[in-house]
Amino acid sequence: MTALCELATLDHAQISIQSDQTFSLNLETDLMELPLFSITASPLGTVKELLFDKWHEGKLPKDPGEYESVSFVDNPVMIQIPTGWLQCSVTATLKIGQNRFLGELTSDQLAMMTGTGPEVEMPNIEEEWKKLDPEDPIDPDIVFQGVTPY
Repeated sequence: MTALCELATLDHAQISIQSDQTFSLNLETDLMELPLFSITASPLGTVKELLFDKWHEGKLPKDPGEYESVSFVDNPVMIQIPTGWLQCSVTATLKIGQNRFLGELTSDQLAMMTGTGPEVEMPNIEEEWKKLDPEDPIDPDIVFQGVTPY
């Protein structure tokens, strides 16, 4: 059976930190590596870890386009700055793309994907299937979506 797999890609992420207080960060700080903390100062993880966790869980936008003020952590959070702790909100502007792959699935593979069959070996879609251009016309038997792992 001919299958089309549409994999969302996280093409760009811009992090925004907002607070009612004035603060400064080292300009050389990579915001993706910035540790975030709960209001009680419990570690939550880095911006990158928290953002990619939500991505892999399918809890961020998957359709191609640009999305502003996307929440990927329960705000407000705390960050540590040279003068102490700062309560703030952290969001992201995301640019989502898409890669399309065309290939073949057996009935056993389809049954496993829909939860109606036992676990079977699946193809490595990004390596074994044909990558399509966005304008390539196709008429697959089935279309499924996912996210590119990071």
